[in-house]
Amino acid sequence: MTMDNWGPLAGFSVAFFLLMGACSLFLVLLWITVPFSIFSIRSQLKQQLEVLRRIEQRLGEQPLVRLDTTSAPAAPVSPTTNLPGPV
Repeated sequence: MTMDNWGPLAGFSVAFFLLMGACSLFLVLLWITVPFSIFSIRSQLKQQLEVLRRIEQRLGEQPLVRLDTTSAPAAPVSPTTNLPGPV
């Protein structure tokens, strides 16, 4: 086939057409596989939501612990406080 028979495509090489074909094939495969991955992620999200609901229920059953912030802070501990005396 000569370049004259290609018409408006005469400036493109065979490598360009192979590259475009590979890209098209990749997009078609992606178009086919993405819905399946979305549905699998959806089921995993449902499982995680159920686990989070159980955790939230357990946390709701536990009594609240309130820290008393009105009392004076504890005295700082010196690093030499617990050392034994001279031997």
